[in-house]
Amino acid sequence: MKIIIRNSVHVTSTSHDCLIAEIKGKKIKITYQAYNASEKCNTEFFDGDKLNHVFSILDMGVRPENSAYNIWNEEKRKKRADDLFKIAESMCNSII
Repeated sequence: MKIIIRNSVHVTSTSHDCLIAEIKGKKIKITYQAYNASEKCNTEFFDGDKLNHVFSILDMGVRPENSAYNIWNEEKRKKRADDLFKIAESMCNSII
């Protein structure tokens, strides 16, 4: 996977991490968000005209962490985003 751009914001109680990359000539966008007892990760393919949603965190076989009692720090949320990006990369490689 060739990373085109990655923007990460991990602060006290929220995270937003966006990765735009190219796999086998196709552009993908993976977005990770964690905030207020919610965790989301979505992967989209760019078809040359628009982004198309391909799969989410549940489609990757990962259970989102939604507990209001388990508040992760910035470092743990960044590691989680990295792990989810690796899973998404593997799935995209098998799809393309």
